[in-house]
Amino acid sequence: MVRRILIGCLLGTAMCVTACGDTESETLTEPDSVTESEPLRLSGTVYPTGTHVRQFNTTTFGTITLTLESGGGPIGFGLGVYASGSCYPTVTRNAVAPSQLAIEADQATSYCAIVFDVANAQTAYSLRVDYP
Repeated sequence: MVRRILIGCLLGTAMCVTACGDTESETLTEPDSVTESEPLRLSGTVYPTGTHVRQFNTTTFGTITLTLESGGGPIGFGLGVYASGSCYPTVTRNAVAPSQLAIEADQATSYCAIVFDVANAQTAYSLRVDYP
């Protein structure tokens, strides 16, 4: 029994020495605990009584931030859950740029950003969505 343990230790040491003498190197990386997605950039023009919706998916828990970066006047914007082909806003705001709102996101969930007319006028906008 002692002989088997000794042979096992010797083989393990020989394998380590052989691997350590290898001229090729290997870099091991661990995945980050939080995955950041590239921000979505949305821009366009909302016409009277119009709405624009953009669906996106989260990969992990975190905060979704929607920033109204520019706009040609008051506009409505919001964040919500995307289901069955529709956006169901959970938070909205009527504002002029710059303005921001945020919600907490669940892992692997479909969300949406929505922009809508509030002034009964044609309004240009630019939005940024940061999400996990």
